[in-house]
Order: sequence, then C-alpha cells, then structure tokens
Amino acid sequence: MIKRIILDGRDITYTFERKNVKNINMRVRSDGTLYVSAGKNVPEKLIEQALNAKKGFILSAMDRWSSALHDDFRNNCALQFLGKQLAICATVAQNEAVYADGDKLYVRLPDISGENVKAAVERFCKRECERLFLTLNDETEKLFLSHGYNVPHAALTIRYMKSRWGSCSYNSGKITINSRLIHYPIDCIRSVFCHEYAHFIHANHSSDFYAVLTDVLPEYKKLHAILQKKTEE
Repeated sequence: MIKRIILDGRDITYTFERKNVKNINMRVRSDGTLYVSAGKNVPEKLIEQALNAKKGFILSAMDRWSSALHDDFRNNCALQFLGKQLAICATVAQNEAVYADGDKLYVRLPDISGENVKAAVERFCKRECERLFLTLNDETEKLFLSHGYNVPHAALTIRYMKSRWGSCSYNSGKITINSRLIHYPIDCIRSVFCHEYAHFIHANHSSDFYAVLTDVLPEYKKLHAILQKKTEE
C-alpha cells in the first residue's frame, strides 16, 4: 500500500504493509524509497507519530541514497536494458519521448537536467517491464499447458526485490517477479518465469521440480548460470 506523509514540509511517499510484528519498523531501501511495516492493530496515528519522531533519520537517509543514485546516473550515462548497454542520448524537445533504437536510448524532454532524465528513464523501464512481463506471463502459462502441466494463469506482481528474482504463492496462484530483471537478457527473464510456474507443480526444489523445469525449458541451467554470473559481476 502506498501512503503519504508530510515530514518537515516535504511530501514523502512510502510503502506501508501490515504484518505480524509488534513494533513499527521503517527503513530506507537502496533505491531511496521508504518502507514501513506495523502490526495489524497499530493505529495509523501512532505510525505517523513514529515517522515524525524519526524524520531526521528518514530524510537524511533518503537524501543520501538520492544523491548516490543521481551521481551514479551522471557518471554512467548508459542503461543496461535486456542484456544490452544502451548509451543515453538526451535532447531538448517540447514533448517527452523515450525509446530505444539500436544501441542508444533516446530521451527527449523540455528540461534535460540530470534528475529529469533519470526520472524519464525510470518511467521507460517501468513501462517496458510491465509490457514485457505481462507477455512473458502469458507465454509461460501456454508453454506449461502445451507440455501437459495443469497450471493457472498466474496473477502477476512486479516489484523491486533485493535478494531474490521471483517468488510463487502456489496456493493462491500468484507469482512475484523482480523488476530488476528488465536489465538482463530476455531468455534469462523467461527462465525466472518458468522457475516460478514450476512451483505450481512442485512447491519445493526437489529433483521432481527440476525435472519439470528442464522439461519445459531444457536450457534452464545454462540460463540460470548466466543470470548468476551477471549478478556477481
């Protein structure tokens, strides 16, 4: 759930989640966004009071991450997109347009300051992520059905995750895919979709699970190794 709060006159958007915890927990993620969790019965007023009490820490941490992200963007004017490095070419234009052509990503904006270009590139990645992942979700379902496996059409959630590429809630027919995969080759992304769909057949990582996975995607091990290698680089 996305919520908003005013801290020291600044309009802060944050992700909020009710969990089975006793305390109010908050952290600034590595992408500069604020995440807050609290117990199911904790009043919202108490949560807002806790955020205001920690506003100095929150704002300072968000500013540090924001500065680091902007510095990295200015110093590395390229985007890793579907396994290719695209040089970012920003030009002034009346209307916003962002598109890839060959080995370049063209960004056209009325104001091409660093922060504006970065925000436009992030919007482009989000749009492409949603478009591609929805297509891969449809294709993966059809692939499993064509091999005789009775799988649901998964309800897809796309979000940034730090420590895993995907997850599967097999009882509810849901999968979650890491938005960071948009930077990796499409075949590697497809291997993650297949991995999560295989959990609808076997909820564990047994030999039977991998037998299903390699049945529908024989090159899975090779693609998984490529993804792991790129992660370590």
